[in-house]
Amino acid sequence: MVLPGESSYWLKIKGDKTTGNDHFKELTLKDFEWLAKEVDYLNVGSLLYHRSENGRPVEPLQTLSRFASVELLEKVIAHKNPRVRTLGLYAIHEKEQPNLLPLVFSALQDSETTFPWEVYWSHIPFGDMKKSIERLKKQTIKVRVEDSTVGQHAGAIIQFWQDTGIDPFNYQGIANQDFINDWKAFWELRKDCDHCVAWVKARFKRASSGTSQRSRYGQTKIEHLKYSVIWKMPSPQRQLILLRLATEWRQHPDEFPREELRHLSMLASDFDLREACQQLGPEYLMKILRFEPLTDDPDLQPDSEGYQHIVRWILMNVIDILPSSAAPELVKLGREQEGRFNSPWWFIAAAQLDPAKAREYLDTAWPLFQGEYQKDERAWLMWARWKVLGMRESDVIAKWFYNDLKKSEEMVFGHRRFLNMLRGTDVLTLLAQLATEKGFLGFNDYDLSHYVLAVSRHTLNPPIDCQDYFDLGKPGHLSVEEAQKAIRTWAKKVLTSEATPDV
Repeated sequence: MVLPGESSYWLKIKGDKTTGNDHFKELTLKDFEWLAKEVDYLNVGSLLYHRSENGRPVEPLQTLSRFASVELLEKVIAHKNPRVRTLGLYAIHEKEQPNLLPLVFSALQDSETTFPWEVYWSHIPFGDMKKSIERLKKQTIKVRVEDSTVGQHAGAIIQFWQDTGIDPFNYQGIANQDFINDWKAFWELRKDCDHCVAWVKARFKRASSGTSQRSRYGQTKIEHLKYSVIWKMPSPQRQLILLRLATEWRQHPDEFPREELRHLSMLASDFDLREACQQLGPEYLMKILRFEPLTDDPDLQPDSEGYQHIVRWILMNVIDILPSSAAPELVKLGREQEGRFNSPWWFIAAAQLDPAKAREYLDTAWPLFQGEYQKDERAWLMWARWKVLGMRESDVIAKWFYNDLKKSEEMVFGHRRFLNMLRGTDVLTLLAQLATEKGFLGFNDYDLSHYVLAVSRHTLNPPIDCQDYFDLGKPGHLSVEEAQKAIRTWAKKVLTSEATPDV
């Protein structure tokens, strides 16, 4: 969206020292008509996600939206000029009031051409690529744009709030009936809900600008959402919404904090989530783990995917939020979850709550996760053995590590995750034992590089220089055989206590 700059009209509409904001109380259709003339094309991502253009917010539309009444916006979206109608739709979106979404949906069938909109190359059908490049060379706007209709912009807004993967339109540009039906069902369940997850999630996407990049402006918006909206909700909805939104990407112990999750930490840190669980109490948490319906929020029902995110996070963080007496029931629940939430974390949580029975619980889980595509689950169970039982289980871990590896051409994701998650004072000893096993000689350069990377996290003097481990086998660098020999020599020293200790 091209900003109109500091024209005399814009200075007037922004207000000045003499008029203050009084002018905004008198907004009319002319203000939207003026803005429609000033805009060349629309960057839909910036408008949907409340992003900055040229280093600052898309000020004109935000300002008009802030001070326009609902009555005026109803007139704007009924205007004869399709560009004015389009701006009216985004002004409604800017208000972040879900009760106004039916006004946006009413424009879905509007097929009049409006502003061109900027699109991504990945959205271009393959057969149209050459044609699109030729069009780009001829057009005066030096960005990738395509013609759009008012209805397409309405669909983009609805899709943003619904957070659905269903395309609003088919390849002929006709509204997708599946999308329409899905929206009607979605709206019917949430039209009377003030604080359901869907509405808060949409506001969070706008507060974070749909990106993980930390900025002072974005942090302020997220903190406003957190303290002025979520924290003012009644319990337990407040805690459940925090858990639902902030656990969506906290899937595994090695995945937080991560660069792409920084915006989630601004909404709720791990400390905030533990505090929320402690506020709910063990009895309430066990109801969640039993998949009991606890709220009328359609996005927090036991059969929703988001509910599973909450369950997984609780199981991964059971220490200090559940008593040890809950361990047997967790094992029982884990056995009953086939087809719903079949996860090793039920058994891992039980093992952490009751270390005395950890081996029993983990042995119980092992036969349940022997499928061809359950290598990651087996890796988590072995990680739990290491975390709870330590070097006592080193032989079992080594046997699993290489037996499972034989079934793949190279180290699978679960094995790499296992190496990444290793912590503790005996990590180097375990890694050394793995290097002395016969299966270690079957490592290719890719497997070996991940192994060396894991070793380098725990010693100042790894057996191979970290600058070289991704160049194994290349000219001028160690061959795989030479690297294996160096590592096995180092491993023998570790096992005889001659190597540099852990750091």
